[in-house]
Amino acid sequence: MTFFKMIWLLLFLPFAFAQPWVENTTFLGIQSQCQDLGYSVKISDNGLVAISYPCSNSDQGKVEVYEYFETTPHWRRFGNSISTGRRSGEQMAFSADGSTVAASFYISHGSITIEKIYVYTYSESTNTWTNTGEMIGRGCSLSDDGKRIAIHSYDGKNIARVYKYEDDQWTQIGPDMTGVNGADSSTGYNFVEISGD
Repeated sequence: MTFFKMIWLLLFLPFAFAQPWVENTTFLGIQSQCQDLGYSVKISDNGLVAISYPCSNSDQGKVEVYEYFETTPHWRRFGNSISTGRRSGEQMAFSADGSTVAASFYISHGSITIEKIYVYTYSESTNTWTNTGEMIGRGCSLSDDGKRIAIHSYDGKNIARVYKYEDDQWTQIGPDMTGVNGADSSTGYNFVEISGD
């Protein structure tokens, strides 16, 4: 076999046996008054899907989590709706097992807008999402176990903070990390990522 035939086989064989992508039903069929349904979508390692309805023109924004049943097949909401208000879930984060979700939202007080991150944990016994904490911020990233979170916030300068969940509360780890271009909200830590462990 020539060298070129070997290269051709190495390139072609993976595609020859690859399985095509198949749509798992028309996704969810959700009815919503929000035109920006699905602005942000996250999927956990075990296949749970979180979808945001930011509703930038009202305070009806929310985040919902869905699980897929192959036997039926259909998508079913996992727990209750997480209602956090205007621009809910423009930024979201999921733990690996889907039991913890973090979402951003905006609170308006006249001309003042406060950006916050809410963290929710799923309770299997009640089939509900419970708020476990909130932090000032606009971007977020969760560790795999959902016990640590990195937050980006902007208050005249870009700031990143890391928190850990312990004894039923979120506590900041270490000092603030400030962006080099602190005076510009379009640079610095607009997006944050935390390692899985």
